[in-house]
Amino acid sequence: MAILILAAVYPECRLSEKGMEYIGSTNMTETGKSCLMWDSKNVTSSYEDMDAGFNRVLFYEEHFINQDPSLHKNFCRNPTGLDRPWCFVDDNGLKMEFCRIRHCGDFNGMRMPKLMVQPVFARAGVPECKLSQKGGEYVGVKDKTISGINCIPWLDQDSSDGDRIRGLRKGSFSDELTSSHNFCRNPNGNPGGPWCNIKVPGKPKLNWEYCDVSFCNFHASRRALEDGDQYKSNPAECKQTESGREYLGLKNVTLTGKECQPWLSQTPNQHMTILHLPVFPDSGMDSRHNYCRNPDLEKEGCTAHS
Repeated sequence: MAILILAAVYPECRLSEKGMEYIGSTNMTETGKSCLMWDSKNVTSSYEDMDAGFNRVLFYEEHFINQDPSLHKNFCRNPTGLDRPWCFVDDNGLKMEFCRIRHCGDFNGMRMPKLMVQPVFARAGVPECKLSQKGGEYVGVKDKTISGINCIPWLDQDSSDGDRIRGLRKGSFSDELTSSHNFCRNPNGNPGGPWCNIKVPGKPKLNWEYCDVSFCNFHASRRALEDGDQYKSNPAECKQTESGREYLGLKNVTLTGKECQPWLSQTPNQHMTILHLPVFPDSGMDSRHNYCRNPDLEKEGCTAHS
């Protein structure tokens, strides 16, 4: 079923001219054709033959926000940084066509220019939050990590040396890269959300960290924000198994009385728990999460970094 959305409410409208951040549900082109699934065999087997801006150096999925074409179904997207969102259609063969996605600024009189700078973002009311767990659609202007460390421009030579992201994976960014762009983004689909490259004297291995980007609406996750870091829910404050991996309670203090460090933070303690984020029992996680969990199955039960 083809859907054309003319709503003015984000995310069913685009925030920028190119709409690289668009994750709405329109799946019909300007000419009324139904879009094909981005992960369909028809598309994945022939996309390289199309003049649609795909970079042959990258894998197909690396062009998409959150690194997963299947998540985008058959919705209009702009994974290759063309003039505006588009999709593939079957019109006597595989073809690409642009979609009609209204600009959010058409309804409030605040269009952002093609080269976006921080003051313009702030005036335009761009959401300072993420809609999905990975948050690849985030286009806010936060430029510090959870620990308060300044982000390095993505195109800077000191920014994660040797990373294939730099200058290549532009389509998986939610906006256009410039030499000064150092805003938190998630171009490689890290499970914790937007992040950035950093440089910390005396800590050569600490070269990136997640940013303080919370969910736009925590109702979409398991809890709803009530006041500060308290949530409207009454999860069981006990574990059901010896390891306690299923624990979803709100305790955030260790046995010695220390407050737990947010799981997405790398300070004051660096840790490798971020590798286990997919197995956390929470249906959603953001920078506020510092609750006791046991993702790596420590024998002692629930653990936390304090």
